[in-house]
Amino acid sequence: MKRRLSVVLSLVLVLASCGGGESSDDPTTTAAPTTTAAPTTTAAPTTTAAPTTTAAPTTTAAPTTTAAPTTTTQPAAEGTIPDPTTGVTLVPFDDENITAGDVFLYWFREDGGNYVVMYAGPGIAGSAGQALCPGNSIATPSFEFISNTPVEDGSCEGFTTATASVQVCSGDVWLYRTAIPADTQGTLFGSLEWNAADGSIKGLTSQFETTNDFPTIEYGLSSYTLWEGFTSDGSTMITCSAP
Repeated sequence: MKRRLSVVLSLVLVLASCGGGESSDDPTTTAAPTTTAAPTTTAAPTTTAAPTTTAAPTTTAAPTTTAAPTTTTQPAAEGTIPDPTTGVTLVPFDDENITAGDVFLYWFREDGGNYVVMYAGPGIAGSAGQALCPGNSIATPSFEFISNTPVEDGSCEGFTTATASVQVCSGDVWLYRTAIPADTQGTLFGSLEWNAADGSIKGLTSQFETTNDFPTIEYGLSSYTLWEGFTSDGSTMITCSAP
C-alpha cells in the first residue's frame, strides 16, 4: 500500500516540474506577423503613339487636252505697194516661146536703199521648161551694178554676175532688190533670161529712164496690199517668202 502511494506522488512531482500549468511568470509574446512588402510595380513603359499617317491625296490625272486644230489664216498685210507710174512691159528677144505682155516690171525705190523691181505676170513661170533668171543693171552710160539672182533650182546657171535678193510672192509676183543704189541716175534695165544650149542668151528685156517720181516701198515683208485692179480676180494682197 505504501509502495503504491509513493509511485503516485512521484508522478505528481514530475508533472509539476514540467510547467504544464495554465500561466507563466514570462508569458510568450507572439511576434507580429511578418509583413511582406507589396511587390514593386514597374510602371508600364510609356508607349509613343504611332504617328498619324496622312493618306496621300488622290491625284486626279489631268484630262487629256486635245490641241486645237491649227488654223491657217492669211497674215495681215504688213506693207503696201502703191500704184506705180513706172510700169514697163518686157520685150522678148531671140525666143519665139515668150510673147510680149507675159511679164510686166514696176520700179520702186527703198528709202535710203536701192531700187526694187516687181516682176509680175504668168511669164515668170518660165519658157519651154527653162528656169528664168531675173537680172538688173543701170547704164550711166556704161553698165553698172549688174546682178542676176536665182529664184528656183536651175535658174541663172552659167551667169557669172553678182547676185542680189529676191522674194517669191503669191500671184505670180517676184520682188527683186537690185544692187543699184536708189540715187543713181541713168537707164534701168530689167530682164528675164537664160543661157541657151547654143551659147546665146534668150529671154525678155526692158529699160526705163530714172525719174524723181519713183514710188517707195519697204522690201522684205511677209505680205503686201496692192493697188485696185492689179489682178484680174480682184485680189489686192500678196504673201511673200523671206528674202
